[in-house]
Amino acid sequence: MLRARYFLNNGYPQYADADLALLPAEDASKPQAVTLRARALNTLGRYGESEALLDRLMATHGKTSALLALQADTKLQLDRVEDAAALVDEALRMSPMDAQALYTRGRILERQVQPQQAREAYERALASDANFAPALSRLWHLQEDAGQKREAMETLERLYFLGESSIDEKAALAGHYAAFSMQLTRAKLLIDEALRRDPENSTWKAVRASIGKRGATQSRSRGPVMIRPGR
Repeated sequence: MLRARYFLNNGYPQYADADLALLPAEDASKPQAVTLRARALNTLGRYGESEALLDRLMATHGKTSALLALQADTKLQLDRVEDAAALVDEALRMSPMDAQALYTRGRILERQVQPQQAREAYERALASDANFAPALSRLWHLQEDAGQKREAMETLERLYFLGESSIDEKAALAGHYAAFSMQLTRAKLLIDEALRRDPENSTWKAVRASIGKRGATQSRSRGPVMIRPGR
């Protein structure tokens, strides 16, 4: 389970799904395993399988706001926006501050081109659960689109320190660090990790070059090191 969660958060949903498929039947049917696999299947675009898994889980364990919200997210991926909205409404009637439901409402609002309302939904999700990574992953995009670069960087930092950053988000954080000429050592580590995954990514190579230039400029600006003679 832990390894599958790591794979899913780091952009390897196929490995997460493979690990979860190895669970004994008794463990594989538990809600935490089913919901993790549903997330992996959604990431892989296998929405029908995810929908069936969640339907079976709710039939055996009953409806919860979290399961309804995850099923709503699956419906949204299938472009069944009205069905998704109805499930979100049902989830929020059960639990008005359910982070997953508020997040999915934000996704629906983004689909309806209502970025400010979507941002408010993500912020409410984070007010309910400050560590809810999916909401952070959407929020930084909206902040960046609104020209709020420093806020986007701070949101990316939250994801990073939670250990929930995707490889693209690590590269984005490195880019923001470079733009603000800060945390350049960490920025280099992040962008080097990204480039090991995709060495020919031109955007990431440009970030790496920018970090190198800024690091060199900072070193020169410090001036010569004065060595005091010994007594």
